[in-house]
Formats: sequence, structure tokens, C-alpha cells
Amino acid sequence: MTNNGTNLLWYRQGAQSWNEALPLGNGRLGAMVYGGAREEKLALNEDTLWSGIPTYYENPTALEAYHKARELARDGRYEEAEKELEQHFTNLWSQVYLALGELTFTFYGLGEITNYRRELDLASAVHRVEYEADGVCYQRETFISNPDQVLVMHMTADQSGKLNFATRLSPALRANVEIRKDGICFMGNAPRYDWQFGQHQDPEGKMVYGDTDETRGMFFYAAFRMVTDGKMRQEGGSLVVHEASEATLYFDARTSYNGWNHHPVLDGKPFVEPCEENLAEAQQK
Repeated sequence: MTNNGTNLLWYRQGAQSWNEALPLGNGRLGAMVYGGAREEKLALNEDTLWSGIPTYYENPTALEAYHKARELARDGRYEEAEKELEQHFTNLWSQVYLALGELTFTFYGLGEITNYRRELDLASAVHRVEYEADGVCYQRETFISNPDQVLVMHMTADQSGKLNFATRLSPALRANVEIRKDGICFMGNAPRYDWQFGQHQDPEGKMVYGDTDETRGMFFYAAFRMVTDGKMRQEGGSLVVHEASEATLYFDARTSYNGWNHHPVLDGKPFVEPCEENLAEAQQK
């Protein structure tokens, strides 16, 4: 597809909410990119990250409720029939799709922001942010590769040593976070939503974390690696890059999902090693 300017979504300000962010994805990994100048955020997801474990629900009251509702309807008592079906005939809600987490960036040493623009090129599926501050032009390009199965963000400043930022990888679920010399990772188990027959099924549900392998939900793992010509250090829960002119972030996430009928812990597939190997291979490119 040739880009003649009509395949661009572009804006003069960063997104203020999820609905204003611009989407990237490769069918497995997904990100909503906010595109701020001083503060950047990517809301992340992975397509197999669901709550719960394989479960068969059988409603013990369904047959009786069906016959009762049918008799009520025959007698013209339609509201009572409807109530009987809603309370005793319908099955429990399914488990739910879960958010993975967020990548956030704080850019330091920026004066007044001018000539700001963010865009999503629908032809190339590349998200770009560009702006100027104190005579320095800053650019960010982000995409999610399908062949290499990673998210990549490339950041530049057109003057040496002017790119300074802190980045943080935060899980949306309970997880253990580890900060490394060149990246951050986290790992955890998904919860389950505990629905009970005979109880009102609140849309928010009741989120429960299992305490045994049998009751734990699927494992999830996410990690990024940073490559830069600047310096890196750990600071609190962040990885700080300073005195750089460019930096490239590689991100991937995996789960132990092994099919709808396999327990994701007792019979899950490997998820840490494939993620780390994928990042290492992408980094060589």
C-alpha cells in the first residue's frame, strides 16, 4: 500500500484517555499508545491471558426451573416466568479476558514543547511521536512485529546526550517484578472469577487468587530489554536512561496457556524461556 497521506491518523496533542490512544498489534501482542511528550504510556495485552482454569459448569436447578417457568408462562404469569429463568435457569458467567500491564516513560530535562505531532501510519502500522524542546528534536517510533513477535520502540534526540528518561513496567495483576541492568520483567498467576449458583453475578465479580497449583490460573510473563548509547541505572522501580541520543526497547509477553482443555499450571506450556529467547533474537536485528 502506498502512503499518499490519507492513511495517517495524526494529532497535535497526546491522548488523555484509553479511547484516545492509538492501537498497535500483531494478532497476539497488543498496545494502546498514548503518545505524550513528557509522559508516555502503553497499555499492554496478550491474547491468551484469561482468568480461571478449565471448568465445567452444570446448573443443578436448570431443569426444574425450565418446567416451572413453562407452566408460569402458560398461565400468563410472564414476569414470574422471566424471573424464574433469570435466577435459576441461566448458567454462570464465563471467565474474563485480562489486561497485562503498562509501560510508562517519564522524559526529563524538557523545556517548552513545540511542533508536537503523533500519528499512526495505517499502511505500515508504525506509531510516531515527534516534538521539539529547547532546540532539540525528539522522535519515537513504535511497532509490533508479526514475524519477530515483539514490540519495538525506538527513541532518538538529534543532539548527543539529550535523551533522558525513566521507564517502568507495571503489571495489571498480582506479580513479582524484577529490575535488571538492561530491562524489567514480571511474572505471576492469573486469578479466577468466582461465580456461585444462586447468587447475583455482579459484573465486577469476585476475583480470587489460588494458593495451590490446582487452583492457580495461568502463568504470565512479560519483559523488556533496552539498548542505548547512553547510560543506564536502576532507580526505585524504574530503569533510567540518561545522556543518550538514542535508545531501543524490545518487549514481549507470554503465558502458559496450552489450549482450552488443558490446565495452565499442571499442564501448561513453557512461557519464560520462549519470551527471553525471542527478545534475544530480536535484539540481534
